[in-house]
Amino acid sequence: MNKQEALHLLRTTPLFWSRLGFCYDPPLYHENGERIVFNDTYSEAKTHADFTAAGVTLHTCILDSGWVGIDTYDYTLCDRVLHEVFEVGKAAYYIPRIKLNVPQDWCAAYPEEVCVYEDGPRDAEGVRALVDTLKQDILGYDSEVGYYNANGWQDTRPNVGGVIARQSFSSKKWLADAGEALRRLIEHLENGPYGDRILAYHIAYGTCGETIVWGRQSGRFPDYGVSNRRHFLAWGLKKYGSEAALRAVWGDCGEESVPPSVVREPKNEKGEELWRDPKVGQWAVDYDLFVNECSIDAMEHFGKIVKEMTDDKPVGVFYGYIMYVERSGCASHLGGYERVLNSPYIDFFAAPKPYRRSEPGEPGGEMCPVTSVNARKLWVDECDIRTHLATGDAKHSHSRGKSDTESMLLRELCKNLAHNSGLWFMDLGGNWYDDAEIMAFVQKLNGVASKVCEKKHRFASSVVAIVDEQSMLWTPPARNRRMEHLWRNFNLCGAPCNLILSQDVERSDLSQTELVILLTPYCLDKPYIEKLRGLLPSNAKILFVGESAALQGVKYMEYPDDEFIDLRLPAQQGIAPLCRDYKGVCTVGVLESGDILAASTCLDVNAASKIFTYAGVTRTAPIECTVYRDNRLVGFFPREDVCFVPDIPEGVTWRDVLTGEEISRGAELAIPARGARAFYIE
Repeated sequence: MNKQEALHLLRTTPLFWSRLGFCYDPPLYHENGERIVFNDTYSEAKTHADFTAAGVTLHTCILDSGWVGIDTYDYTLCDRVLHEVFEVGKAAYYIPRIKLNVPQDWCAAYPEEVCVYEDGPRDAEGVRALVDTLKQDILGYDSEVGYYNANGWQDTRPNVGGVIARQSFSSKKWLADAGEALRRLIEHLENGPYGDRILAYHIAYGTCGETIVWGRQSGRFPDYGVSNRRHFLAWGLKKYGSEAALRAVWGDCGEESVPPSVVREPKNEKGEELWRDPKVGQWAVDYDLFVNECSIDAMEHFGKIVKEMTDDKPVGVFYGYIMYVERSGCASHLGGYERVLNSPYIDFFAAPKPYRRSEPGEPGGEMCPVTSVNARKLWVDECDIRTHLATGDAKHSHSRGKSDTESMLLRELCKNLAHNSGLWFMDLGGNWYDDAEIMAFVQKLNGVASKVCEKKHRFASSVVAIVDEQSMLWTPPARNRRMEHLWRNFNLCGAPCNLILSQDVERSDLSQTELVILLTPYCLDKPYIEKLRGLLPSNAKILFVGESAALQGVKYMEYPDDEFIDLRLPAQQGIAPLCRDYKGVCTVGVLESGDILAASTCLDVNAASKIFTYAGVTRTAPIECTVYRDNRLVGFFPREDVCFVPDIPEGVTWRDVLTGEEISRGAELAIPARGARAFYIE
């Protein structure tokens, strides 16, 4: 199977992920010398077999890299997992997720290459003294119960208050040593009994293996390690050409080079988050771009190794968490989309679904501008749905019973099919799918995917939202939280919505677009807006969202204030007049031309719906209902009870994907709150 065939399979065929092989990272051992894994009984192998029986034959899970110490490799756990996947689970193909974080003796041997938080030591010996103590954050996030294992093996080491972590993302020593570990593992796999059934390789490192910088999830600020400070200073000197030019932009940064937290996330005396200060904010923006660049360097370094050793098998990474994430810049996930989408060493991207606003009746969503990703690469969504059998994880559990489980699973399938993405079902806790009725439903969903993907995908949305990475680099975390809520409200307005990157407007088909939502417009200038306007139909509206940063020195669109007028829309629309207050938030209004609107990030669903009405958006369902749709299927997922007559064109048939029932043209469709219906479009 060549690379393109493998990627087509990933796009059109659901996978299954389990915690099979989920082990302590860094390697940790029982008193008897055996590796600590979180599921010693390997009951997950039975679930793999159940999914295979349901027709889901592409499998994935964490595969131990075998790198257990400096120049020390042990593939015992790796081989055991492979045996369970193929011999017990009967998988047809397998994608190993390979974590390339360093073992603990590496941290002690190379302390200058270790990630350090803002309140940690600045010298190598100070770092070395904290390795293997409770002052080392080995997970990348604070957890009083230690390693997350979802009702499995219980960690006895609290992971709270660490001041050092593990490898710096800028470490050249890490790249060399982890690269050698990866080469050895690939050789072991490709020359083993299952080499021709390894479909692709999924590279992982950092917090949770998701290429996330250590500490970001707990609001910690890295990386003040010895070599990282030196690397960042060299990066800055290369960018600006001289120390004088650098200091003109960064200010008097001293020898620290890495900006402090007060520059990276400024706050006022009340503790409220502020926009980055333009006088010193470029220093923080540059650091985010540097960390992002280091992480992409690592992805490409490891991806190139895979390509060279496997005759170009697909390579996947976790990247691009810019939606539903508060600190995507600090996480090394912001500012590099153009590079990764053009990289010859990266073929697909993945992320968990959002864990907030994902219960039945909510839109769910993705952490990325999925339309842009799928136009050039492949997005594979992690369908981490806690079924009604999940226990011990109330924070993420949304399912009250079997119907809720089925509603969420159907929504995730329709979402990804409509967006031309792949997905994997996930059992992170164990026994979430240990039920004959759930597995029968999974089998139905697998059949739906097969039937839908027989037909070539085309997007079917008249609403397009745009996110701009440069703008997001200046915004405070609170603004991203509000954007998440607003995007959710737009998706509940009864019309399918697509999300793209600002640089992709010329690559996108906007010919049927009725409304463009600029979710992050702060660095989009007048020439950009004029270019966008020229790509849209004459009747399309453009909506600017959120607070302006102009008074804080951040470049906003270069329209003079006098072009904006207070204009009350027709009373029946119920929309407030324009209030363009740079210090506060915009409500809603229009330019004199009538085709540009402005809206607050605080809009509720009703206000968002009124904007759709004013813009003339063609809706497929009423308000309070999410719609996922392309040319092949349409799915409805209401938050409230809905009853409506769907607009089925003459000569087109809608057939229920689960029951085969045809819905007659002109007939009412009633769906209860938290319910779900989906139809083939024939």
